Amino acid sequence: MPHSALRPLVDRAPARLRRARAALVTGQPGLALAALGQRAESAAIWRVEALLALGREREALAAASRALHSGPLPPDLAARLRIARAEALLETGRADAAAADLRRAASLASEERTRVRLALAEARLAWRSGQAARATEALGRAREGAGRERWGAALAVVHGLEADLARDAGRLGECQEALARRIELWRSLGRADALAAALADRGELLAYLGGWREAAIDLEQAAAIWRRLEDPRAGSVAGLRLAGVRLAQGELEAARREVDRARAAAGSGADRRRAEVLLLESDLALAGGQAAVSETEAEEAARVFQSLRDREGEARARVRRSQALLAQGRVDEALREAERALQYGRRRPDLVMLAAIARGRALLHAGRPAAGAFERALATAGARPAFRAVAALGLALAQGLGPEDEAVAHALAEVDAWGDRRILAYARADLRIGAADPAPAPAAVVLETAASAGGPLHGLLGRSAAMRALCDRLPRFARSHGDVHVSGETGTGKEQVAQALHALSGRRGAFVPVSAAELHDGTLHSTLFGHVRGAFTDAHRDRAGLVERAEGGTLFIDEVQDLSPRAQGVLLRFLQERRYERFGDTVVREADVRVVTASNVALQEKVARRELRADVMHRLHQLVLELPPLRDRGDDVLLLARAFLRRFAARDGRPCPELSAAAASALRAHAWPGNVRELMNAMRRALVEVAGPALLPEHLPPELRGEAGVAGTLAERVARVERAAIAEALLRSGGNHAQAARELGLTRQGLAKKQRRLGC
Repeated sequence: MPHSALRPLVDRAPARLRRARAALVTGQPGLALAALGQRAESAAIWRVEALLALGREREALAAASRALHSGPLPPDLAARLRIARAEALLETGRADAAAADLRRAASLASEERTRVRLALAEARLAWRSGQAARATEALGRAREGAGRERWGAALAVVHGLEADLARDAGRLGECQEALARRIELWRSLGRADALAAALADRGELLAYLGGWREAAIDLEQAAAIWRRLEDPRAGSVAGLRLAGVRLAQGELEAARREVDRARAAAGSGADRRRAEVLLLESDLALAGGQAAVSETEAEEAARVFQSLRDREGEARARVRRSQALLAQGRVDEALREAERALQYGRRRPDLVMLAAIARGRALLHAGRPAAGAFERALATAGARPAFRAVAALGLALAQGLGPEDEAVAHALAEVDAWGDRRILAYARADLRIGAADPAPAPAAVVLETAASAGGPLHGLLGRSAAMRALCDRLPRFARSHGDVHVSGETGTGKEQVAQALHALSGRRGAFVPVSAAELHDGTLHSTLFGHVRGAFTDAHRDRAGLVERAEGGTLFIDEVQDLSPRAQGVLLRFLQERRYERFGDTVVREADVRVVTASNVALQEKVARRELRADVMHRLHQLVLELPPLRDRGDDVLLLARAFLRRFAARDGRPCPELSAAAASALRAHAWPGNVRELMNAMRRALVEVAGPALLPEHLPPELRGEAGVAGTLAERVARVERAAIAEALLRSGGNHAQAARELGLTRQGLAKKQRRLGC
């Protein structure tokens, strides 16, 4: 269409075009598109720029191409269209075609502002191509032109690209300063959409620096602005980055919600937004213990980036896939993926650093020399303290240093201080493996691995089928918002399971345990919900209750079957409403608390005996985890025995004895009515008796050797009889301490005191 033919159309609809331009200037590209309508050929450049602002690069590319082929155009307008088309080409992975368009634009541009746009596009292309010097030179030209024109919007874009270059070079202080200047400029210009983009970029940097709370504030502000503008970047940009923050903090459910919204905004096409969603889904799956799913998502992300010809994006996806393969014990494949990531990301120091860490981890887990990989990661980490700590930890382990070494402890503390729970989990797993250990255990024995590394499963050990099933269910239950009931005999580790649920849930509040025996009717309300000063005679100050102390975390109620009828009613009401009042107060408080309960008898039995309300049982039975007794766990008894021996020997500062075959047979043959607690006490006592390198049957307590009636002092004979009577009572009661105490003519507290004295 000849340019001379454009004027009549402009004259027929000047108001519509003015509204479109005003919407673009004020950062409302969606309104601009609506104002332009479907037949605004004269405003093609505005349409293209609006589509680019909305992240619809393919549509922008098509619109720019149509306009350029519609007929003769004024040279400067043709230059602007080519610049816009180059930006769309760059975003869709066609850097060579983008460079060709920019060369054509350079020969056509005549206006100062068009030359500024050209310099900015050249800087962005050079930055994406890893040519930092060329990008800096182009930015200098753009800054000078924007200064002459007093064009604040262009200066803000300059600051954004300066931040990108500084971040890639590891100059994070400069990056933060440039982003702050960019934010202030967009705020002063009233450009809402650009301000949101700048806040989102600063949020990403703050997360990179471990400022999780500040990052979340910036990202939530960006999302709110974009939602107000009905801009899809609320989910596809801010939402994704916010999901990364939530994930790093261990808030898996919150991260999942953000990723779901971002996926809906991104659609199913093969573009950059979908690839970023896939990367976050890969991270989420790995954090949730679904390594195979994580691998699949990372591989799909790599394919999308490959179709976009984005080698840097593919490098990030390959790093993710390497970590997922490593979690599955597929060390050789993980190593190959890390090496591919190194190749694809070689132009950017931050990607070299990430890929080198992934390669070092794979080598470490394979028992191969890994120092070179971690040294390379350190050399490219720059001013990134958290990743320097990860690389330093890997290097120390590759050099054969152990957990007690100062360098290892310092690096681990630095990673812990940064606060990314995923990275901390990797570091602890590597700490267990070391340079000379074999490859990591498969998922089926992750309980043993995590416990040995001091991980989130709090000492739970096991290879038996029952414990494997528990291992599979724990992460899923932890990610759920529902309350959980843990059922198992006394001594099976119910509180440890509750602690594991809390740690895996990502909840940031405290884990607060309480026994039902402590919830007396007289002080029930004050104990659970707290009281205010003057509420009763001894209430000299306000006091928070257990629920308030557990805010944002987990309240664990053990022996819940022993709650009085009044306490059952109070608990049921709280579980249904999640509201409470301090004793003596009128302020109704909302509680964000997950409740985990435990019992050592089947709640159905308590209901049948009218000792527990049926509605309480049904409320507690939403999510139930059943812990197997030790007698049903096969050779787990030997795994646990050796673990306890190592722990107690380390505490005593002495060598750990080997467990002899005869002693192992005795341990297998015992019924273990006291379960894991009884085994732990038995190993503590046995270690005292061992003088040589091996633990023999004679070192075990008499009841484990079938010698309950052997001679000794009167006190020893009485103690043996008492231990045997307690063990039999617990066995008959199925581990129910209250029932066993009644059978023995003791109070529950008296039984507990006697067990402590007898070591059973």
